[in-house]
Amino acid sequence: MHLSFKSEYALIALTELARQKKSCSLSELAVYCGTSPLFLQQIFSELKRNKIVTSVLGRGGGFFLAKDPEKISLAEVVRIFDEVIAPSRSVSKFHYRPTPIEKNPKAVKVFQEIRDRIVEILEKKTILDLV
Repeated sequence: MHLSFKSEYALIALTELARQKKSCSLSELAVYCGTSPLFLQQIFSELKRNKIVTSVLGRGGGFFLAKDPEKISLAEVVRIFDEVIAPSRSVSKFHYRPTPIEKNPKAVKVFQEIRDRIVEILEKKTILDLV
């Protein structure tokens, strides 16, 4: 499994929001994350659409978590940006595509076990675990 930069920056920014326990501007979060506010705006647009964050306009406004950090699983965030949580598309539960690994049934079984373990961990761990 490989996390995209969007997933990684989303997790970093959400962790900072949880740590701050207050709203933060994209500019503040961009400095913390070491990326541009424009890139974070794309990420936060998706997070807001998926009801992970919400925002308030005006002075003292910014983004904040839409729910408690212990209720936001890492899998929930990763799936927004990466769709597939599997080491190979041929063992993906929701985004299957044939791949060469299917020629070896034992290899498929091993990769399915790897997928299941990754999903299990990402489902159990939350943003609060990263704070």
